[in-house]
Amino acid sequence: MTDRIRSLLTRTFDKEQKKFRRDVDWKPLLDGFVRDGTDDSTRARVGLVEMLKAEQPAFMDGETIAFLRTVKQIPDLHSDDEMAANRAKGIAYGEKGVVFNLTADFAPTIRDGLDARIEEIDAHILPLLPTIPAPAKVKSFDMIIYAIESGYMERIAQGKDPRKIRHGFVGVDQELTDRMQELLKLKTIPQIVKKEKLISSMMHGDYLLDDFSLEKA
Repeated sequence: MTDRIRSLLTRTFDKEQKKFRRDVDWKPLLDGFVRDGTDDSTRARVGLVEMLKAEQPAFMDGETIAFLRTVKQIPDLHSDDEMAANRAKGIAYGEKGVVFNLTADFAPTIRDGLDARIEEIDAHILPLLPTIPAPAKVKSFDMIIYAIESGYMERIAQGKDPRKIRHGFVGVDQELTDRMQELLKLKTIPQIVKKEKLISSMMHGDYLLDDFSLEKA
């Protein structure tokens, strides 16, 4: 072990890195998320961006590769009330938001390129996944409608955008858009072609969420 490595190891065991740590008040960021009804993906993205902006990376003497994180707290992305409400719905939430324990292996993507990885997924992974039976697709669409029905009036009363009603990990607007885009690909089905204008109008939830009613659904 070299003197430089021994010095770094000793200072790490002595917790010298603590002197670089500082507090940051993340409450205004969380208050804005709650006030605006910000969706989970945006909260995660903005939370990371703001934390990186607040960082002032520090280097211990002799360190040539790694730097020390200086901000003590990771921003809370949800209030206690939001966390309790979502857990009550059966959504998997950790201490900072939606659970997404992913460990990425970037080396093959860097080596081969993103297009090659997408082709690999299309060829070798997607065929292994079970197709969704038609009755299940209908039932899952019904669940979107139930989600809209249960949350629409409350969000309107609060002055919030009903398009951001949650359905799983995304808003109902995104879920409806994804479903309608898949339908519009089925050009060989006469009923799809006949209803193309109606299907297009449901993109982003525009048709359903503009003065929602079960009759429309």
